[in-house]
Amino acid sequence: MKKILVIKLGALGDFIYACGAMRAIRHFHAHDHITLLTTKAFVKVAEKSGYFDDVMIDERPKWAHISGWLSLRARLNQGVYARVYDLQNNDRTSFYKLLFTPQPEWAGSVLGATFRNRDKTRTQRHAFYGLRDTLKLAGIENVSLDDLSWMKGDIARFSLPQKYALVIAGSAPTRLEKRWPVENFCKIADFLLAQNITPVVLGTHNESEALAALIQKPGVVNLIGKTELFDLADLARGAVCAVGNDTGPIHIAAVAGCPVFVFYNTRSSTVAQNGPQGPRVTNFESKNLESIDPSDVIHALRNFCV
Repeated sequence: MKKILVIKLGALGDFIYACGAMRAIRHFHAHDHITLLTTKAFVKVAEKSGYFDDVMIDERPKWAHISGWLSLRARLNQGVYARVYDLQNNDRTSFYKLLFTPQPEWAGSVLGATFRNRDKTRTQRHAFYGLRDTLKLAGIENVSLDDLSWMKGDIARFSLPQKYALVIAGSAPTRLEKRWPVENFCKIADFLLAQNITPVVLGTHNESEALAALIQKPGVVNLIGKTELFDLADLARGAVCAVGNDTGPIHIAAVAGCPVFVFYNTRSSTVAQNGPQGPRVTNFESKNLESIDPSDVIHALRNFCV
């Protein structure tokens, strides 16, 4: 039995897209002991997936925090790992490689990796495809998106109607440029209600005020601040569709197989690099989200919902 280390630190959407690679690694190393190095936020997700025998929390020491780096180096070398799969591929994890003595086999994009992805266009494509190509170099074939069937919550507590659509109208408070205007989401809600489809609004507590016009509409179900991470995939599997901004929950919905309609501000991200991956995705891109006409979105929804 070999000891294998997988590194994936975040963020939520990136972690979800890496789950397919994690599943493939688990199958390839079926009889080996696999540890995941990740941040505290993703420990429960990693444990629930069943892809790992152990999870190690990365405290992400600051660059000048010498004792933190010494502690991390000690923990990494105690594992005596035969191979490391770097699914993060950034400057931090490149530095982590230098902490190992002796050096294990390394799959990633860092200089000196045993299985190095040298594709210069890697960062211009979605991260999932870069991971897929890296694993292929390490002998792992047929990497596909994980359907998140293991991600289950207790959504019966919400008592939702049979036909509902998820509406994800918020975003991280530091990324307000990703938000399509709330008044446009109100028009989407009106259309859904006219089709006897209940709009179910998801989000965090700090979005309640900004989305007040939407969540106060008669017939709209407000689940802002009421859901947990494991609820999201279950809600998506039962939904007619999901309409939302470029944020973690919409990516979970897409990977779970829900038809999604997503808004992308090309000044901060593009569909080619960061777009939702899944069997049924419709993207709306613009340098100015206000220029995306609700009637165009409704037309796309009408072709799907009616």
